[in-house]
Amino acid sequence: GDFVQSLMEHLAPQLARPANQLHRHHLLSLVESAVRSSAPTASETHPSEALLLKSLDVTLAKVPGGSGWDCFCLDYNVGSPVDVVFSSSAMRSYRQVSTFLWRLKRVEHSLTAVWRKHCTTARLIPRLHREPTMHGCYLLRNEMVHFVYNMQYYLMFEVIECASVEFAEQLNAATDLDMVLNSHARFLGSIETKAMLRPEDEEMHRALKELFDAILQFARAQDVLYMSLLEQKASARQHAASVKSSASSAVWGAVGDVSDSQLGGVTVEPRLTEQLLAAASDYKRRFGTFFALVREHASYDLAFLAFRLDFNEYYESLAAEAAAENPEFEGDVPPTP
Repeated sequence: GDFVQSLMEHLAPQLARPANQLHRHHLLSLVESAVRSSAPTASETHPSEALLLKSLDVTLAKVPGGSGWDCFCLDYNVGSPVDVVFSSSAMRSYRQVSTFLWRLKRVEHSLTAVWRKHCTTARLIPRLHREPTMHGCYLLRNEMVHFVYNMQYYLMFEVIECASVEFAEQLNAATDLDMVLNSHARFLGSIETKAMLRPEDEEMHRALKELFDAILQFARAQDVLYMSLLEQKASARQHAASVKSSASSAVWGAVGDVSDSQLGGVTVEPRLTEQLLAAASDYKRRFGTFFALVREHASYDLAFLAFRLDFNEYYESLAAEAAAENPEFEGDVPPTP
């Protein structure tokens, strides 16, 4: 909800730094600011807000050479008597699920930031959509957004929401502590199974993590490209203004106008194009690996996820074509040229 959005905006600049430069107390203050900005009331005396601020905590995992995104984790402190239900093993499960959802939210945040920069650049360079590389980036980004949004919907509604409703019903019907503990264990087990967090689904979870990394790499490559285009546009405007000023004062002039080029005085550097193509190819390959694992899984819930990701059988057709051309093809979707 709005808390996660506010938290992401507060923490993004800090978490982009190396992990060894982060301070837990500073991150915790940003978390508290996000709570206050998104809580129903701004009063610190409000019971729910006071309890949340008292219980929320920040954990920084030790990740040598990693960034703040890799080590940050929200934590929640519970005391007696509810710690009987929220045991240390149960809290580890909650942290695992929370970290997974946080990574997915980070990917969405990166794609959203790239989209904003695309809109800004497109306003300054109206012909941007005519450039083949930029058009391909636009299409691939929409494909990534489709994947991320469907993953979020699946996890939040098909996994967590359904498990929560069932857990609430069992909790209301419980007559002793053992029934509560068993219901809670089933609740966490259901989420871990459907969210691909069980030890037996390690290969699938690893493929999904690599897919997240591929999306982030593509977002970083696009970010560098947009910065290059904006810098070139600013330089072109400055040059045009200098030429106009010199010509009006009869000092010197220039032949032609910098705005006559394909993108109004800017060009997409070949090295940046190569980086984008490499990132796009890596995403396609990793998505193919993940989609093949989801499609072949025995779980009914993951079969429904596969249907959501490929509702028009686009990836299925790509896999069929690749299999027809290469008898040794194992099911991965080939990268788009």
